[in-house]
Amino acid sequence: MRQFNLELNLEIAKAILITGQFICQDQAGLSWKRELPEEQTAVIANLTGGEFALSIQPGVSTFAGHANKRLAAGVYFEISAKFAERVQGTITQYSNVGECKGPNGETEHVLAIYPDLPLRFERCCLGFQAVFLGESHV
Repeated sequence: MRQFNLELNLEIAKAILITGQFICQDQAGLSWKRELPEEQTAVIANLTGGEFALSIQPGVSTFAGHANKRLAAGVYFEISAKFAERVQGTITQYSNVGECKGPNGETEHVLAIYPDLPLRFERCCLGFQAVFLGESHV
């Protein structure tokens, strides 16, 4: 499963999720979901444990599977960037697909540190680099 963890500010997080067309899934306002029926995917946001964590469902389990999650990944990256920019946070992507791990098996990719290092797809996992920047980039 992939997720982004950002320093939590509930008020800002909820406002960004509402703007991003997420629907609250619980009375506490800690679980949110944005369905993407055209792709049969969803982006899940959990605001627990002091973190703003996003994940894509169903999860990406193969390198080729990234291409089938293009819309969900777009929402996932945009929402995380908007939140991180607003709270001056850090975006970290966690990879579970072998080809997406770092050269020494690292599973974490720091994608942005706001305000000094904005989000760039060149820092995300190789699977989403291929989706957004093209296969020739990888």
